[in-house]
Amino acid sequence: MSPQEFKRAFFVKLGEGGRWEASSIQDDILRIGYPYFTLVEINKDGKEFLRKNSYYTKMKKGSITMDINALMFIVESTTESEIWITFDSTYLWWCRLGEPGIYEDSKSRYRKVSGKWSNKDIDGNLLYSNQISGRISKVQRFAGVVCQIKGDAFDDLKRLLNNESSDTFISIKASQSDLENKVMAGIQRLHPKDFEILVDLLFSKNWNRVSMLGDIMRGVDIELTIPITHDICQVQVKSSADKKVFEEYAAKFVSTHKGVRRFYFVVSTLCDYNDETVRPII
Repeated sequence: MSPQEFKRAFFVKLGEGGRWEASSIQDDILRIGYPYFTLVEINKDGKEFLRKNSYYTKMKKGSITMDINALMFIVESTTESEIWITFDSTYLWWCRLGEPGIYEDSKSRYRKVSGKWSNKDIDGNLLYSNQISGRISKVQRFAGVVCQIKGDAFDDLKRLLNNESSDTFISIKASQSDLENKVMAGIQRLHPKDFEILVDLLFSKNWNRVSMLGDIMRGVDIELTIPITHDICQVQVKSSADKKVFEEYAAKFVSTHKGVRRFYFVVSTLCDYNDETVRPII
């Protein structure tokens, strides 16, 4: 998919409590309320006329402006320059609005979407709502129907849809890579027994160890069980090894360790490190 270019972006709340989210996305439309206007008034009469509607006589001026502006954003939105987002079923969804005009069916008034609602970026990655910038996700707390996404949140949204990384993210990833390399170098300098203890701590945090550390059977340093399934797992820890040593252990495990669900061969230093078929776990 081509990069998404847009000048403005809006969040829309699809019905009270999100009651129209699913049907809007399924039918590729954007549902709205405003039952106190006729379709002619919405489509042709404009802001000033709508403000004079009897529904607004009991409302504060600020509330009138926000409500009318929200409706006009939807009515006047153009496919070329604007993106609309909403949230449903743990995803961020986005679209561009299609042909001008507000329509209605038995559920609500609505405007058609250009193409379809999407919950993916341009590279096909799903847009999970719990994995996006907080500056975007916080718009869900907006009390009205429509709010414009501006500033840093707008920049975040554009990068999100185009699967681009921010300068901050790139800097963090570089720092993370540098930290991993330094931690790796430190692990490779551990005494073999200390390395064995480290591996035990990592595994036993999630699984239950049922053996004495380093004292179970030949070829196995740690034996564990998975709490839910009670499957048995075994771990062999080596401070250094090459591909040949690994293959010998793997062959021995297949032939002798019946009933064991998984076998882990954990190495801090690979003597055969440049071999593409071998990668360290730690």
